[in-house]
Amino acid sequence: MNGPLNAVFRHLSEDLVAPDAMASLEQFASLLPPVPLTIFESRIGNPQAAVDYLLCVEPTWILNPKISELISSDERWGDICTFAQKWANSPTNDWFRRSVDSVWLEFDTAQTSPQQVMPGIFFASLEAAIFQSSYVDHCQAVHTAFAHLPYLANDSGIKRYLQQCLDLLPEEARIYALGDLKGRSTRQLRVAIAQIPAPKLPRFLSEIEWPGDYAVVDDLIRQIVPAASDAGGGGRRGDGGRRGSGGRRGDINALSIDLDIGDGVFPQIGLEFTNPNRFQRQWWQDMLDRLVEAGFCLPARRNALLAWQGYTNETANPDVWPNDLSQTTHLVPPIYCLIVRFINHLKVVYKPGQPIEAKAYFAAKQVCTSRFQLSN
Repeated sequence: MNGPLNAVFRHLSEDLVAPDAMASLEQFASLLPPVPLTIFESRIGNPQAAVDYLLCVEPTWILNPKISELISSDERWGDICTFAQKWANSPTNDWFRRSVDSVWLEFDTAQTSPQQVMPGIFFASLEAAIFQSSYVDHCQAVHTAFAHLPYLANDSGIKRYLQQCLDLLPEEARIYALGDLKGRSTRQLRVAIAQIPAPKLPRFLSEIEWPGDYAVVDDLIRQIVPAASDAGGGGRRGDGGRRGSGGRRGDINALSIDLDIGDGVFPQIGLEFTNPNRFQRQWWQDMLDRLVEAGFCLPARRNALLAWQGYTNETANPDVWPNDLSQTTHLVPPIYCLIVRFINHLKVVYKPGQPIEAKAYFAAKQVCTSRFQLSN
């Protein structure tokens, strides 16, 4: 099994991951090289739903020989490898290197098999480049990343609607990731946007010709974060768990959303919520309680998510400790490593004609230091 997953396996209770879903996770993770950060995606309103997982890596990880073995199993890996190779070959001051700080590979375990391990979504993360940037630099970063998505870069419809999103974004907002959905056999681009002041969201969605019912979205926001629709202000997504720190996405004054675009803007929308302090248990308790009250989350899943939070160290878990953690040659011995377990974010998805779906993204992250520094 993927190293960090092996160390936290005992903490994945049946209330959090059903046995069948756990078997799928183990099977697919064993086929991939280890990574320092894994995020699990759980549909917290469905006790039998599959649990998907996301790997956050530097693009060069994709060039690992073990990944090259998978290319022959599905030609769609070729586009991802081309992206990674171009990133690796670019000078460090090149816009491509400056724009994309990491990539996310999201694996849909219910839709793939050991013979065909293919990410359902391939995300290019722009977080390090855009939150402190000017509008011009933000646009440059987005266009540069999009131009290196081989499957979508020449799609004039997607390019037009992506530009429309950039043109109509509130000045505080930023596109922080672009997702290629080719792995789901659909020609769509997922656009992840943060820092949208809640009062400005209705106008933005209307201007980009989003075809959904905003009244439903507004009601969702009021149920989950009651003050959000009435507040103004900023906030940002932060590091998405990649560096183990948060932004201000949990600030009720700002919202983060996911939209899909193709020949137009699709009606599905995801609302994301996180906490600047991912270890502030009461914040997660309150958010999950509201999801339970709204009927979007099972009480057992809420309790299991709260119990997930903590850390695993080698001293207490020598029998399962991974021996293939990421490189620590830059550290001065003695070196101490932990696998930190935390809730990364929550998402509520609205898709017309279907029930509201809530998801939790909970993570396992390797943290190594030359000195044992652990704060509660």
